[in-house]
Amino acid sequence: MAENNMMDHEFGWDDEVVNESNFTLLEEGDYKFMLIDMERGRHSGSSKLPACNKAICTIAILDKNEKKLMTIKHNLFLHSSVEGLLSAFFIATGAKRHGEPLNISRGFQDSFGRVGWCHVYVDKWTGDDGKVHESNKIKNFIDPANAPKAAPAPAPAQAPQNQQAQFAGWGSGTNISNR
Repeated sequence: MAENNMMDHEFGWDDEVVNESNFTLLEEGDYKFMLIDMERGRHSGSSKLPACNKAICTIAILDKNEKKLMTIKHNLFLHSSVEGLLSAFFIATGAKRHGEPLNISRGFQDSFGRVGWCHVYVDKWTGDDGKVHESNKIKNFIDPANAPKAAPAPAPAQAPQNQQAQFAGWGSGTNISNR
């Protein structure tokens, strides 16, 4: 591929691999997000939460310089004990209004391609190799009334390969999906 200055892009079979890692750790803070994929799954249960359905969400995050797009996998559990977390996600995407019920399936359909805000933090853990590792996780989703005030960001040059929506812009509440 002749264009080495592209952000994220697909490789051809005859392309060269140059970079050894493109992992970027975001600093803790508030970021724009978009739901780009969701798989239905099952939580097997734990000491904190009984067995229940879960949504395994692929969330696209635009860095603060609005130049790099990265993804975070985030589980949303379908259980009454964490219903507030589900509502916060749907409110952040504009799929749910305060005080009104929302069908969960419909909420996810309406959330695809919409831009909201979330708070990202750095999670540290010790791996099986004995080393301390770091990754980003979403702490919470931010109500649009409390979201940072920012001008709409330009569209990224190219979105991740597995993305379900075509990015037309990152204005808050923008729905760009055909779901």
